[in-house]
Amino acid sequence: MERFRKTDYEHKGRWQINWDESANALKRAADHLLEIYQANSAERNSRPGLHITAEGTPGWMEVYDTELMKIYYMLMGYSIENRIKGIIIVNHPEYLTEEGLEKIDRHDIRNLLKENGITEFRAYDDVFRELEKYVTWKGRYPISKYYEKHEVIDRPIDLYTVTDLYKKLYRRSKIERRLEKIRKKCAITFRDFTSAQEEIVSFIVPNTSMKDILGQYSQYSKELIVHAMEDYVEETAEESVKPSLRLTIDRWKLGDYDEKLRNWMGRNQHKVENPDEMPDEEINPERLAAYLHKVLPDRLHNDPKYMSEIINELLREEIKSIKDVGHLIEEYPLETYIVPLDVEIGVKLRDVGIIQSLLIAKKIDEIKSVIQSWKPLPAEPIDLIDQKPFVVVGSGVASYLMKSTDNIKIHTTNSGDLEITFKELSNRIGIGLPYLRCLMKRLEIFHAYLLSKVKP
Repeated sequence: MERFRKTDYEHKGRWQINWDESANALKRAADHLLEIYQANSAERNSRPGLHITAEGTPGWMEVYDTELMKIYYMLMGYSIENRIKGIIIVNHPEYLTEEGLEKIDRHDIRNLLKENGITEFRAYDDVFRELEKYVTWKGRYPISKYYEKHEVIDRPIDLYTVTDLYKKLYRRSKIERRLEKIRKKCAITFRDFTSAQEEIVSFIVPNTSMKDILGQYSQYSKELIVHAMEDYVEETAEESVKPSLRLTIDRWKLGDYDEKLRNWMGRNQHKVENPDEMPDEEINPERLAAYLHKVLPDRLHNDPKYMSEIINELLREEIKSIKDVGHLIEEYPLETYIVPLDVEIGVKLRDVGIIQSLLIAKKIDEIKSVIQSWKPLPAEPIDLIDQKPFVVVGSGVASYLMKSTDNIKIHTTNSGDLEITFKELSNRIGIGLPYLRCLMKRLEIFHAYLLSKVKP
């Protein structure tokens, strides 16, 4: 019996799918509670006035439906914790010993990720910090174990941010399950896989075959190419073309390397007509919607009535006509700036999201151009952080400009130091055009401060 117990313990602990199954069950329970909470809130909001319910009267327990968000966040915290621990244990099976799981037996998710070199979720450190409180006490008890940790007022957690975090963790865990299969034949990391996937997807055009891919990337195994393509198709391709693409990949598995991807809808699909040949029409919701339908046929599209916000952003960046929008898409091609984002988040950006991202790329280039004009930077001081932050958000999370050797970076109080590049900034919560505009305004002030610190 003892031997069976040990075997069962090791089996359930080492296999990532078991951690994912626990995460799924907890997420399912959390979603049910969220539905009850939202239905109760909608019902109460439909009845104006004060609501008083006496203990013991019919329906009196329903008043606690308004408290279910605490339990929701607790369950989501446990679900997210299971996903992360599954990702860690599959990469470090040595953490499971006869003594147990001491290496990961805690709720401090932020440090667990940091200690294990998982960096792509740093932007969610504030969410991890708050969920940890719900897991350890807020979702279970009226007070914390220690007086110093008690909070009179709960800090709000943005529901969209929690959902966005879970989606990204879900995608990472799915890729890790693929890597378990690939590792039976060769060593590979998550970063190796996503880098190879980006290269392969960038190379493919309609009618590409496995033979073409192997000829271009001889360093990649058939198994890696198949898994990279399966992941991309399932997470990013349009539903209408998935069956055809799956069939081609299945034939590749059987050794038919000449079979071609005939319905490929990938990076090379986006062909932008010459902007100089377009009519110079002012932007309005209807014209912009029609143009985006034309140049982004494989994307989900927003209704014209919801386009006013992105039009305001375009106008602030001096993009006033449809021709200007065409130049923006031409200057920042989707295969370079957008498709890697699609792959990373596992969802294809909508048309408005694409324009927003291209505007961010444009603003980052403007910032880098200013910084480039400062070169060469003074050798001393080697490192210098600005006196004042250019942005303070949420519960005091601040962003500063900083000099680091011969580079200018962003120093954040929650995510460490960030490079001022599209790849580093484009998919981070809280970083958008308003953030970058504040950074832009602070540039010359910081430059003057830097020069003031140079020794004569």
